[in-house]
Amino acid sequence: MRGEALLGVNVVLSIVAVVLIGLLAREAFDVATAQRAMVLFVLFPGSVVLSWSYAEPVLIVCAAACLLFLLREQWLFAGLAAALATATRPNAIGVVAACVVAAVIAVWRHRQWWSLVAVALSPLGVLGFHWYLTVHTGESGAWLRAQRDAWNEGWSWGATAVRFTWRFLENPLGTGAGVTYMHTALALAGLAFGVFCAIRMRLPWPWMAYVAVVAALMIGPETVSARPRFVFTAFPLVVGVAAWWPRRSDVARRSWDALLLLSAGGLAVFAMIYGAFGAIP
Repeated sequence: MRGEALLGVNVVLSIVAVVLIGLLAREAFDVATAQRAMVLFVLFPGSVVLSWSYAEPVLIVCAAACLLFLLREQWLFAGLAAALATATRPNAIGVVAACVVAAVIAVWRHRQWWSLVAVALSPLGVLGFHWYLTVHTGESGAWLRAQRDAWNEGWSWGATAVRFTWRFLENPLGTGAGVTYMHTALALAGLAFGVFCAIRMRLPWPWMAYVAVVAALMIGPETVSARPRFVFTAFPLVVGVAAWWPRRSDVARRSWDALLLLSAGGLAVFAMIYGAFGAIP
């Protein structure tokens, strides 16, 4: 029953996440962009995680709410949403960077010192999580030790991501670790295209700060390298792609349909790989 309950919660959170992505896109651009962003968000290959009992749905909901509140300069709500986000997953600390950048801009332009409350509140989730672990395990570095002992995790500064991508390009799916290499190569390709669109469309600086931290934490590790579900948590990129993609001509509209078809196909393929072959997502 516990697993079914978690899946039920994630179904609700997934719906909320789609709505929040639409609100972000509408606030920053327009309704048409919001519609496109919502569809691309749910069809992105990494969205397979929405149907699992993983923490990504709650992370995306809290982080998207934080970015929306920052955009509206509702600093207290932004800080509270950020505090909840940072308690969910390590890459959620991207919202701390978003709050810092938003506060710097607000203070610099309008002397809105109250914006600093978002910065103060944002890391409370991760600090509270590690305090909880310390109290209940009697060890101050329990999480780091678990990462090291269970995953042999370290920091490669991107070398692992580059190596995995090169091996995939050199011999796609030709080795036992081919699925892992494919994960990394496609995730990096999707990340690069999303960043290109985000820069071209000049997404708000707090959004870019969030994406930068999520990307760094995805590319940097030594063992668990880039994955589509990690790119998925950099959801502002979806808004950037939806805003940048041409829409005025018939060719542009057909190319957008082709992108959605390709994305949906990738979602189906990854779902099959995870379910049928037990690949590590």
